[in-house]
Amino acid sequence: MQLMYATPKLGGDVSYRSLRSQYAQYWSVAPDVVFAGQVSFVRSMATCLLPSCASMAQAMTCAATPAAQYRDRSMYTVQGETRWQFAERWGAVLFAGIGSVANRVSDLLSVTQLPSAGVGLRWLASKQYKVNLSLDVAVGRDGSAVYLYIGEAF
Repeated sequence: MQLMYATPKLGGDVSYRSLRSQYAQYWSVAPDVVFAGQVSFVRSMATCLLPSCASMAQAMTCAATPAAQYRDRSMYTVQGETRWQFAERWGAVLFAGIGSVANRVSDLLSVTQLPSAGVGLRWLASKQYKVNLSLDVAVGRDGSAVYLYIGEAF
């Protein structure tokens, strides 16, 4: 959980407050298969400024969703993925998620929902630190995207 707070009284240019929380859980369902799930929530309690604004760019859940298009004061996301290590340094991921942004928390389930799903390939770049190089292909409500990054979505 993270609370962001700024005020001119503390030297900031503007005032804002933002609460961010997330919870992730991992289940080993076989020696080489893990199911992972995550829920997250953001609430900005002031004018939506870029540092405090809820945006789909903050959550890998809604992959293939234009980040700048969906930005407001409240956000929720739910995502799940199955991770399969099929060789010593290679793995695959199947993922899906949904979320939304809205001005008020009470509107989060009545506004446009942003589902996405995809597949990914993992290469274990560092055995010592267990760091993956990840390549994902995702399809969402507004199109598709390819992501190359270091680590996991969560």
